[in-house]
Amino acid sequence: MCSAGWVGAARTTSSTRATTVAPLGAGAALLAPLRTATGGTLTIATDGIGGAVPFVGAAAGRPLSAARSGDLGIAARSLVNQVGPAFGVSDPQNELVEDRRTRTLAGTAVRFRQQYLGVPVLGGELAVAVRADGAVSSVSGEAVPALEVDTAPTVAAGVAADVAVREVAGKHGDTAGLTAASPTLWIYDPQVMGAPGMPIARLVWRTTVSNASGDIGETVLVDAHRGVVALRFDNVETVKNRQVCDNALEVLPYVCTSPVLAEGGDVTEKNSDVLDAYNNAGATYDFYSATLGRDSVDGAGLSLKSTVRFCPTTRGCSYQNAFWTGSQMVYGAGFAHGLDVVAHELTHGVTDYTSGLFYFAQSGAINESMSDVFGEIVQLANLPGGAAEQTAWLLGEDLFAGGIRSMSSPPDKGDPDRMTSALYSGSSSDNYGVHTNSGVNNKAAYLMAKGGTFNGRDMGSGIGIVKTARVYYQAQTALLAPASDYLDLSNVLPQACTQLVGTNGITVGDCTVVSNAVLATEMNLAPTMAGANALLDRCPAGQVVTTTVLLDNFDTSSVNWATSASTGSAQWSRQQAQSASSVFYGPDLGFVASGEAYMVAGAVIPASGTTYLQVRHAFEFESDSNGYYDGGVIQYSTSGPAGTYADVGALSGAGIVNGYNHRLFAGGKNVLRDRNAFAGASPGFETTQVNLSTLAGQT
Repeated sequence: MCSAGWVGAARTTSSTRATTVAPLGAGAALLAPLRTATGGTLTIATDGIGGAVPFVGAAAGRPLSAARSGDLGIAARSLVNQVGPAFGVSDPQNELVEDRRTRTLAGTAVRFRQQYLGVPVLGGELAVAVRADGAVSSVSGEAVPALEVDTAPTVAAGVAADVAVREVAGKHGDTAGLTAASPTLWIYDPQVMGAPGMPIARLVWRTTVSNASGDIGETVLVDAHRGVVALRFDNVETVKNRQVCDNALEVLPYVCTSPVLAEGGDVTEKNSDVLDAYNNAGATYDFYSATLGRDSVDGAGLSLKSTVRFCPTTRGCSYQNAFWTGSQMVYGAGFAHGLDVVAHELTHGVTDYTSGLFYFAQSGAINESMSDVFGEIVQLANLPGGAAEQTAWLLGEDLFAGGIRSMSSPPDKGDPDRMTSALYSGSSSDNYGVHTNSGVNNKAAYLMAKGGTFNGRDMGSGIGIVKTARVYYQAQTALLAPASDYLDLSNVLPQACTQLVGTNGITVGDCTVVSNAVLATEMNLAPTMAGANALLDRCPAGQVVTTTVLLDNFDTSSVNWATSASTGSAQWSRQQAQSASSVFYGPDLGFVASGEAYMVAGAVIPASGTTYLQVRHAFEFESDSNGYYDGGVIQYSTSGPAGTYADVGALSGAGIVNGYNHRLFAGGKNVLRDRNAFAGASPGFETTQVNLSTLAGQT
């Protein structure tokens, strides 16, 4: 038996969407005329934010719009105007502005950025793939519908910059040399990025906090009305005009201004770090140029600058890493030796100039995996006659014994090879699993290239590394958006292959292999471990639901609620969520306050069977590197609404699923101090489930 207290209902992250060839949902219904015009051949992804569409792709030979001559941007704009409402943008002329164009293997990608009253929306972007003949073959990306945001900040930019510096300093334990770039106003909704916290759009100041040596670089979003950090993530992504600088294990700035070796220079008497950076950057450039037609990282001949034997100011000279700064490569001693490492880091630069994938959560995992894919393919393309096959598909094997990641078998290194793997990370560490969860797409790329059977799917003999590279490059340049997640990638990869059919020997059969690799790695499914997908839609497996004791969704409320404020003013309210369902909302106020929302009538727990309470909720409370200050708890009373309440965590054998996640700061004035509670930020909406069997027969 279930007792279900559904506190609102909303999209958690984009990993909960479904894909269908029929128009489902509010957004897809708007595409009915387009679907008819293309003979019912569209692939449409549904259940974006508020029911919007995040992807529509054409079948081979049936484009979304007819071929046309002239400016490709006009063709893209015309199609965006047509499908914009389905993507949640009702006034595309005012809310979608052309941002940039990228040359692809099948034409041009024209990218449109969402703006609201002139303020850009973080991650709000649509990529329109336009063929060389002017026909449009796909639109992908995400926008935030029904925006209502106060765009006049009440927190000054300078204050936001100070908050951002303090936040990053708390993480690194070092305030020396940290500076914040001039903050700019953006609109941020966690739903777009699959980020934790309340799925509510808000105005933020966006800045980057970095240090002089370059090994710290974090994006920080500060709420422009509350002055608290809304999101923070690391940008240091842990690159044929080559220039190599040598810091010689001295504490020097990383910026390469005085190269010891430049393109065409004398390579004699150069140390191995300098030569490795030079030669491996050249091999990477040559692969991108010869195979994909790309002229350097930016596609326009950007100088490939590297600094080797880097020694950061705060971490000593045994720096065991390499990173892309946004303009050049930086290597610790010996780290330029691995070709796959160099190609990996340079591909982060390609990502910056194409899809712009965030380095956070699922988009970050795809970002990291793209670098793994091209890093390994570049290395394999440069192996003489299949040499070192025993180390193929291992990342960094030239630097670390056994490598750091395996693409052929990610679980060998503790990484997932499918979305439902128990190894999939739901933790907030590592920018929410960017390195660990890259294993899903790494496995897919391996299956595409090498073939074989996996998870009930047959990839035959694969399509080889060159075709695999072309499919992923088309996805990068034409289809992926900054906030794309794995469900987006499950739509994008087959579409990328479809757009390439008839070029470079790519066939419909190759696209079947791509689709099977996507299905084998379950990109279209949501992860199942706690923290990654925390919605429960039913009682535990094996339990038979015979009675719903209580259901309250705050739309047609069957139970009335009251509120009280013990301290200050706790402004509880019933609000409409973007999913068209209601939520009961209490703000995290900027002063000492506590409040309760409580049922005015009880529910009788059945005397037999097992009864569960399920509460669907999202939260975002104040915290920093020193601790969790605010939070919330679930309590129960068996003596009426005015009786004595006890914490559900005290129920004997409660077996709580998605229970309290942190212990609150022991000091201060919080009435819940030094208690376990819901604190920090939830992974969007999640379901907490409590076994109420010990209360059987009581009200």
